[in-house]
Amino acid sequence: MKNILIVDSDSITLNIIVGLLKCQGNFFTVLSTTSSRISLETIDSKAIDMVVTGLHLPEIANVELMTKIERCYPQIRMIIITAGASQMLRTKAKQRKNIILFDQALDVALLVQRIFSELN
Repeated sequence: MKNILIVDSDSITLNIIVGLLKCQGNFFTVLSTTSSRISLETIDSKAIDMVVTGLHLPEIANVELMTKIERCYPQIRMIIITAGASQMLRTKAKQRKNIILFDQALDVALLVQRIFSELN
């Protein structure tokens, strides 16, 4: 079973994404947090296969997560849900092979499909 960590500072968005993923059956275990600091601690302590960051996580936190994952856990895939990411974030994400920018922020069904395809 794959482990997915969902990170978003907005608890409503976080709960929606977590709920939708948990409804998909027992394909993966879903962990979640509203804190980028706790997400890094979780990555350090658990075998995480994918990190999905939400719309409301500050861009600097996404960059910090990208850097930590790339340096310490290159096998972890990361999807960053954006609604108009800055050019800096887009450039940094393009330089990393395990990072996906997901611009269809309101299309949760497409997000779930993308998670499945990335984990297979």
